Amino acid sequence: MKNTKRQARVIQAYTSRPVILPDEILLHEIFPRFPLQSLIAARGVTKQWRYLVPFANLLPARRALLELYYFIIKSPSFLASRSYIYKQLRKFDRPFYLSLLQLLVVDNPGCFLPEEIRLWILEWPSAAAFLWTWPGLSERPWYRAGMRRFWRRVRVKNSFHDGFPALSGIFVAHPEHPATELQMIELWEHPGAIRSADWLVLDLTADADGCTHFGEVFHCNGSRTDKRIALSWSEWVKFRVEQEDHRGRRGEEPP
Repeated sequence: MKNTKRQARVIQAYTSRPVILPDEILLHEIFPRFPLQSLIAARGVTKQWRYLVPFANLLPARRALLELYYFIIKSPSFLASRSYIYKQLRKFDRPFYLSLLQLLVVDNPGCFLPEEIRLWILEWPSAAAFLWTWPGLSERPWYRAGMRRFWRRVRVKNSFHDGFPALSGIFVAHPEHPATELQMIELWEHPGAIRSADWLVLDLTADADGCTHFGEVFHCNGSRTDKRIALSWSEWVKFRVEQEDHRGRRGEEPP
């Protein structure tokens, strides 16, 4: 009887110890299988995991989103508007929304949805919605962010609302050859008399120089590009968030 109790205590003590997995298993087998929100949570498990997650063998698009998340949550403009945005969030069927968006895209031959956008819709934490750009938010809000005296009433357009982003053919200018028409979706609309917006290229068609612009973001006036402002969607988000932070520091009213 005493031996049985002793054995039970030994087994309990052994099984209650935390299992320490080798770093190689975590980096190449465990973390790469985690979706974005699990990777974010994993950094809060242990100091070892917090250190290892950024070095895991992740999909490039998921790594870009993970880096974007930690950039966003430190942004003054995000922190200033978060309380209001959080109250306006509503649930939506992520796989269903994505399937409809992909149907919209594949109707145009040679067009594809960038992996960053696909994973953002499926895995991004809704509580970290930024720039009023999220399928679970309304199209055109008015809100007061209230970061001291800097942030006033802000009017923006949510291109990813229930109606989905506008998809259109935009002409990419070339200094020596005719412009190339590429299919793009609208990301951000600027105020003004002339239609000015940021557009994401979905088209694999090459331009006159034989270069493809898939995944790049252009600023466009009307139906023609003005300039390229980012090489990827996540880079564009950082660019726009930094602009909002800069306006907040200067006391300007965002567009």
